[in-house]
Amino acid sequence: MKWIYSIIEDNRVEEFKTKYKKCLDNNELGLTFDGIFIDVIKAGSIIKVMEKGLKQYNEHLDEMADRHEAESLYWQQVQEHLNS
Repeated sequence: MKWIYSIIEDNRVEEFKTKYKKCLDNNELGLTFDGIFIDVIKAGSIIKVMEKGLKQYNEHLDEMADRHEAESLYWQQVQEHLNS
């Protein structure tokens, strides 16, 4: 699982999907990614996990951005209050 999430964090999901699609188009039994041979069935499952993980990762980034914005507004209000 750590390997899959490292691919998400490194923004390499599309690279994996491209290799998977090429594998399917050529009727190959599997693909090699990061020096690891992965059979087609497992690769399909990995893509499902990646898509779910990518959604969660993006939600996490959005949450962090919202939290940062809220904290910035809070500290701006504190600063304005102290200056008045």
